[in-house]
Amino acid sequence: MVTQAGATAAQVEKNTASIQQQGKDITANAEQIRSVKATVNDPNTGVNATAQGLSQVKGTVEVLGNQVKANAQKLDGVFVQVNPALAGSEEGFAGSEQTYVGAWSEQSARIEGDIAQAQRTDQVEVRQGETNALVQQVSKSVVDLQGSTAQQFSQVQAQQAQTSAAVQRNDKAIVDANGRVSAISSWKTETNVNGKKVQTGIVQGSDGSVSEILLAADRVAIINGLNGDSLNSMFIFQDGKAYFNTALINQAYIREIILGMTLRSQATDSQGRPLLEINVAAGTFTLRGQDANGSTLINNGGLFVYDNKDIERAGVGRLTSG
Repeated sequence: MVTQAGATAAQVEKNTASIQQQGKDITANAEQIRSVKATVNDPNTGVNATAQGLSQVKGTVEVLGNQVKANAQKLDGVFVQVNPALAGSEEGFAGSEQTYVGAWSEQSARIEGDIAQAQRTDQVEVRQGETNALVQQVSKSVVDLQGSTAQQFSQVQAQQAQTSAAVQRNDKAIVDANGRVSAISSWKTETNVNGKKVQTGIVQGSDGSVSEILLAADRVAIINGLNGDSLNSMFIFQDGKAYFNTALINQAYIREIILGMTLRSQATDSQGRPLLEINVAAGTFTLRGQDANGSTLINNGGLFVYDNKDIERAGVGRLTSG
């Protein structure tokens, strides 16, 4: 350790190993710790700054009668922290926020009886006053008499006071001793502005007999981005309604369909009337045809022929006089 003018620099390394035995019970331990730390307390500004790195490895094996326990752990991390001067100071960083920056990883492996487990956690974080940013990932695998489970959780999060944005993902696979299976993957995004939360979610999974995909959002769209920089929405689902930009159906088998709408063709005659019009709710049907010599009309009342002056020349069906 070195100390001078309010500054400290230290490097520590510690190795320990031990074996303990009581009768037939044996415990063996081994541990290694390496640490570096630098600190400066500035008497002029009142600022305190620290930079530290830590590495720790530990292993333990216990034999207690017929039971064996084995554990191994590893921790690696670095962090820096700056504490501002006290409020009211007239110099330096008075009134600024405490700043913390850290990156660390923790690993563990354990066998205890019929349980075997491995876990790893990785995290990077920055905090400054009420503002923080976090990236975290946790991986875990477990095998026991009940089955096996593998899971991975990750999240990214940014927050300033009461305003936040986050993305989370969770993947989990399970096989139990009775042959049941489950595989689930979920994504979630969330923003919170002035107390208003807006979320989206995607869940997909299978239980060995049924697979499903669930979407949760205010608006869901399928887009085509193959035409350069422009994005074309082929399908949009919003407010309980589905909107199709263009629908191409090669072949469809529909057993039953119930409609309550009016279908009109885009093409119209010279008077702006659609050439095809079907009012499904009212049960009416209208088909128009037109050329330079006149037009034809087919509807619920019959078949009618008109000349180019829109005068009826022939009619078949329910005809009315005068």
